[in-house]
Amino acid sequence: MPKEILSEDFTSIDTSMSWDSAGSGYASVDFTEIPFNPDFNSSSSTLDSSIEIVESEILSNEIMEESLSDLVSELCELCVEDSPWNHFSKLHPLGQGSSGTVYLCENAKGERVAVKEIPLNKLKNKQLLLNEICAMQHIEHSNLLPLNQAFIYEDAVDSDLKVAIVTPFADLGNLIRFCKKTRHSEKLTALILRQVLQGLAELHHNSIAHRDIKSDNILLSKDGNVFLSDLGFCDVTDDEGKCGGNAVIGTPYWMAPEVIKFGASSIKSDIWSVGILALELFDGEPPLMSKFSAIEAVKLIAGYTGTVAPAGPMELPERFSPLFRHFLNNCFALNPMCRASCQQLLNHPFLSPCDSVSFSDLLS
Repeated sequence: MPKEILSEDFTSIDTSMSWDSAGSGYASVDFTEIPFNPDFNSSSSTLDSSIEIVESEILSNEIMEESLSDLVSELCELCVEDSPWNHFSKLHPLGQGSSGTVYLCENAKGERVAVKEIPLNKLKNKQLLLNEICAMQHIEHSNLLPLNQAFIYEDAVDSDLKVAIVTPFADLGNLIRFCKKTRHSEKLTALILRQVLQGLAELHHNSIAHRDIKSDNILLSKDGNVFLSDLGFCDVTDDEGKCGGNAVIGTPYWMAPEVIKFGASSIKSDIWSVGILALELFDGEPPLMSKFSAIEAVKLIAGYTGTVAPAGPMELPERFSPLFRHFLNNCFALNPMCRASCQQLLNHPFLSPCDSVSFSDLLS
C-alpha cells in the first residue's frame, strides 16, 4: 500500500490508494471511565474484568461528600440557582444518556426547548460536567448545539441536587433515526459530514476534544442545520491536541484503537470517529455492529495492525469512490499523528459543495 501524504488542500494527493478488505459489521453501548490497563490483550478477557472493577468500586462517604461539595461550589458559579421547572413544563422524555435524562419542554409562551437533567449524586466524573457547561458557555458555532441556560437546584420531588442544561430543541431529532431508515449516497454523506466537521473544527480550535462522535450526538433541524451535541465527555487538550489521563471514554464501535488500548484520547481520536460516522451514514450502521457485541468489537478494534490499519473498519473498500476511499483513509491511519485534521478534511475534495444534493434529499 503506498505511503499516505497529507496536504492542507489535498490538491496533489493520490486518490487511488485503497484499504485491504476488513472483516465485519458494527454496534453501540457506552463504556465510560474504564481504567487504563497497560497489559491489555485483544484476545484476553481483561476488558471485561476492568469493567467489573469500575462498577464495584466504592468510595468512602467522607470523600464523596467532600467531592460533591467542591463540585456544587464550582457549579454555582456557572449556573443559575433556581429550578428550571419554575420556567419550563415537561412534555415527555427525549432520551436517556450516561449522565442524565433529556426532556422535551416548553415555556409559558409555548416555545419548545430540550432540558437535560443531571442528578449530581450519580455523577461518575464531576470534571466532565464542568467541562460540558464551560465549553457550551464559551464556544459558539452554527454547527454546535448552543446553551440557553444552566440551572442548579434541589429537586422538589426526591430532594436530590441536580443540574439542568437547557438547549434549543432540534425538531428532527438525532441522525441515528435517518441512518437506520436508509443508506445515504456519498454526496448526501458529504453534505452532513461537512457540517459536523465545521462544528468539530471549532471545538478543536478551542483545544477541546469531543470524545463521543456518533450519530446519536448529531442533531438535525427542519431548516437544514446539523448540530454536534452532547459535550458530556469532552475534555481540554494540551498543545499537542492530547487529553490528560488515561480513561477509556466513548462508545465502542466509534472508538479509535489508541483510546481502547492506551486510554489516549485526543483531537485525532475524534477524527477516527468521524470516519466511522461516515461509514455509518453510507451503510446505515457503524462497522462491527450487526455481527459483534460491544466487548467483541472493542477487542477487534484493539487488534487492528498496520500503517493504515489493514483489516481495519473499511469492509469491501472497492465499493467506495476513489475520493471517498481516500477521505476515509485519512481518518483511519493507525498512527493518530498521521490522521488528517478537521481543517484538512474540510478542504478534501470529497466534501466539495455539490448543487445536485440538498438537505431536502435527507428528509425525503
